[in-house]
Amino acid sequence: MGMRNLKERNLRIVGMAETGMTQTVIAKRFRVSHSLIGIILKKHEVEQVTKAKRREIRKRMLEADDLERLWPTEQLLCAIGPMLMTWNALDRYFKKIGRTEISLREMMDMIVPEEDPRFGPDLIRAVDFVGKYGFWSVVHQLNSMDLGAKCNTEWRRRLDLLCKRWKITGEFPYHGEPE
Repeated sequence: MGMRNLKERNLRIVGMAETGMTQTVIAKRFRVSHSLIGIILKKHEVEQVTKAKRREIRKRMLEADDLERLWPTEQLLCAIGPMLMTWNALDRYFKKIGRTEISLREMMDMIVPEEDPRFGPDLIRAVDFVGKYGFWSVVHQLNSMDLGAKCNTEWRRRLDLLCKRWKITGEFPYHGEPE
């Protein structure tokens, strides 16, 4: 079963559970174990809580519209919502360097520094296990966010720098699923 089919199947399972169908009945219908149904439902529940937190933090960031304001690293990561491996890698990196708070400007510096870095942005170079897909997941998620007028202007300026340095025209590579 492909990734799209699994996503569709899992959404159908969640829908069935929301109508009141028991996990046992759902498991029989899909010919999977009862415990797999429980895992799928728990994962969905966690995703819904994370999305609600993300919306709330993004709302506060929009209202603040402040590049210098320090945000708890776990809140900034939640707001950005990069792919899970990148989220975990950044979380480990911030803990390793003893950072509990970071500003949007500092995060932007990790992605697209003011100075043209010789060996690539810090997000790829300094943070283990980020790589190109993780880098672009952060870029795509930041593109999907409304950070406020001042912060949006700065992010667009950084994107222009990135495109100019890397000679990018048209679409950015490695599209993620922005929220």
